[in-house]
Order: sequence, then structure tokens, then C-alpha cells
Amino acid sequence: MIRRLLRLAAAGAIYLSLLFVGDVSGQRAPGSLLLDSPVITAVVPGSPCANDQPMPLIVQGSNFAAGLHVSLGFPRGGTAVLQGDRILNVSAASFTVLAEFPESGNYTLRVHNLDGGVSGALIVPVQNCLTISQLAPTPIYARSTPRIVTLTGGGFVSGVTALITRPNGSGYGVSGPDVVSVQPNAVQVRLILPNSGTWRIVLRNSNGDLSNTQSFFVETSPSFDFDGDGAADVAIFRPAVGEWWYRRSSDGQAAAAQFGTASDIVVPGDYTGDGKADIAFFRPSVSEWFILRSDDGSFYSFPFGSVGDIPVAGDFDSDGKADTAVFRPTTGTFIIIRSSDLAAIFIPFGQNGDRPLTGDFDGDGIVDVAVFRPSTSEWWIRGSIGGIIIFAFGSPGDLVFAGDFSGGGMADAAFFRPSTGEWFIVRSENSTFYSFPFGSTGDLPVPADYDGDGTTDAAVFRPSSATWFMLGSTSGTQIIPFGIASDRPVPNAFVR
Repeated sequence: MIRRLLRLAAAGAIYLSLLFVGDVSGQRAPGSLLLDSPVITAVVPGSPCANDQPMPLIVQGSNFAAGLHVSLGFPRGGTAVLQGDRILNVSAASFTVLAEFPESGNYTLRVHNLDGGVSGALIVPVQNCLTISQLAPTPIYARSTPRIVTLTGGGFVSGVTALITRPNGSGYGVSGPDVVSVQPNAVQVRLILPNSGTWRIVLRNSNGDLSNTQSFFVETSPSFDFDGDGAADVAIFRPAVGEWWYRRSSDGQAAAAQFGTASDIVVPGDYTGDGKADIAFFRPSVSEWFILRSDDGSFYSFPFGSVGDIPVAGDFDSDGKADTAVFRPTTGTFIIIRSSDLAAIFIPFGQNGDRPLTGDFDGDGIVDVAVFRPSTSEWWIRGSIGGIIIFAFGSPGDLVFAGDFSGGGMADAAFFRPSTGEWFIVRSENSTFYSFPFGSTGDLPVPADYDGDGTTDAAVFRPSSATWFMLGSTSGTQIIPFGIASDRPVPNAFVR
């Protein structure tokens, strides 16, 4: 509140003094002339579209003065000051401000006159005029080759582009021929999604309008998916003749390849990054790896490892390709050749007698190393972001492995007890465990995602009848005769 005092001096001069009472703004300098504060009554458009480019917003009201500026508060905090050439066509009743609204939500707008008068805050609701409602296909599996993703929603126009944010926070743009088709309610974009984890996509129309942010999760490709349909396949290696046989989950048909000998150790994985598991083996006698490319049927080999090494596989650099790796018991060291740059990585972890395991135990999209120590029945897990975790779980006679049985996006510690045919699983999200019977004495555990829902399923191969029993988390129980008694079930490759 301000009270004006006017008095006449003897000489006839007029003096005007201003007394400030309860000046809550703290912005008026003593002696300045009071003008009425600006008042905002409306903005046009009343609910603008989210836009990352300056757009004209007409502010209507009263008592606006030349030299004013605008403070714009953002929905998630922070304020921008708009002044100078951002303010146009100022009159007492209206002016135009060029403002960006980079996301939807409620913004606050205030007008500041040069004399210190400040308007009340006007809430400006900003909407996503360009909307993504759904993304397909789902689930999406990590691979280093391009694939088409369809976004449905509304407001799409020719010239739309996309901004992709990776799980690590970095991003890249998609435009030109990689925007395959545009319809008013659907857009197809060509994306490369090599890493598992949560990705984000935002669309931008040619006029600058932005869509909402659509998040989607990219799953790690099932380890034994030879036909690339997102589900693991029933598969065996027949050592007597060096043959691989697998039953495609996509159509139920069998396929075969002759590759390897009886003494080789099978190590399937997606080494080429095309979304399909490649037939591969490690030859202990010469410490050599042999990989049969799924994309063209050619093979390559290279020496890596030494006598006594135990081969392991996983995407340790999160590039969408399986990396070759070994555990060296004599030194308790994991040695990894990263596919992204062919660099050799040495990770001292474990000791002689430990059983090596791999899996994404902390859910960051990078495969971690782990060991099971039979002498103490302890699991030792070295997370890429979570440090080292140690806990007791199981006994020396159990068969141990890792898989995402709980569907939480992280590998769970698990084992099969041959003496009772029971499965025991520790949930990675809360460290509780559960168990259930599935199988009998003599069965071999073959855990994998057989129904393609992103969750590892309990399954066994029964050599006595050459029959597979699978407990699908979505599909339920399946019983499939496949193989002969002497076959080695391929999804048993990394059970220790």
C-alpha cells in the first residue's frame, strides 16, 4: 500500500513525496512514480501446443507499459525471462511475446513493467497437440540392425521427425528416409535399438509442435532364439555327428546344421546383432571359437582363451551383440573381448572351483559377471552399477543359473535341485525367494523365455524319453518330444 503526500512550499513549488508502506515486492526504488500494476486477463491461444520453437502468444489485459518483460515459469520448476526482441506490439491493453513451451503442463506467466509493477500469475495450460498413444511391436528385443517401429496417435503431418533418448540419457535424431511413412494417425520410423533398457521417443512436426514423450522397454534378446521371433527355441546338439537341431517356435518346423564335434562346448548367442542366436562353439583342445552367422550361413573362427578356461557369453558392452568371454579358474578372472571395439577386458572376480555365471543383475542393460562358490554355497555378483553382492543360496549338488524369472528386468539367481526336481529362485527386486517342483531325477534344466513374454520360464529336458517340459509364464505347460537320449539340450549351455 502506498500513501501519497502532497504539500505546497512557501515559494509555491510543488513537492511530491512517496511513502511506501508494506512494499511486498521489494522492487520499487524510493522516489519512483507509482503507476497501476499490469493486469493479465487472457492469452491467445489459451492452451498452446507444446513447441520447442518460439511461438507468438498474445497477452491481453491492462496497464502494460513499454519496456516490460515477461517471466515464464515451467511445469517442473525453473523460470525464463523473455524481454527485448521477444516482446512485440506493446500497448496498454495487449502485447505479443515469443515463447517456447518445450513440454506439456501448466506454465505460469507474469508481466513486469519498468516501474516495478508486477502482474499476478496467469496459468497457461500447454497441451500435446501431437500425441503418441501406442508403440508396436511389443515386446521389442535389442539388436544392432535397423527395424521398423510403428507409432499410433494423432496430429502427424508430413515432415515429422523423431528424437530418441537412449537408456543412458544420450540421444539422436531420426529424419528423412528413416521416417518411413506418415499418416494422420500413424508414423513408421526406422530405429536401431542395440541396448536393453528404457528408451524414449518424442515426435516433432515441421511447425515445431512436440508430442508427448513415449517410453518403451527394449528387452534383451532371448539367448536361444534361432529364428528371431522373440521366443527361445527348443534345440539340441548331437555330439555323435556334430549336428545342431532346433525347432522354430515361429512355425514349429525343425532346422539343422552340422557344426562342431563331440568334444566342443556349445556357446550360442547373437554375435552378429541381427536379433537371432548364432550357432557357436568353443573348442577346448585349441582354445578356439567357431561362430556360424545366422544372417548368411557363413562361419568364422578365432583363437581366444587357454586350456582350462570355461567359455561364457553375454552382451557386456551393451551394443546389441554377444561378446566372447571366458572364466579362467586358475586366476579367478573373467576375460572379455568386447564386440564394440575388440578390446580385451580383464575382471578379477572369483577363485578356483567357482562356477561362472552371467546376467544383468542390476537391470542397467549391461551383462554382469557372477560366480557360485560350492564350498560355501554362496553367490558372488559383481554389478556394473551396484557393487558386489554376496549371499548364500543353494548347496553344492544344485545346478545354478541366472534368468529373469520374475519379469522385473533384472536377472534372478536360481537353481535346480536334481535330487527333488525343485526350482528355487531369488527375486532380484526384493531378495525374497520362492520354490516349486517341476521335473524329476535325471532331468536337465533348460531355462529360457519360450513364450516370448520377456520372462524366463522353468523347463527341463528328459533324456529318458527325449521330451521337453516347459512351464511358460504366459503360455502354461507345454510338452514337446524333440531329440534323442544322448543329445545335449542347447538351453542347458550356461547351467553350471
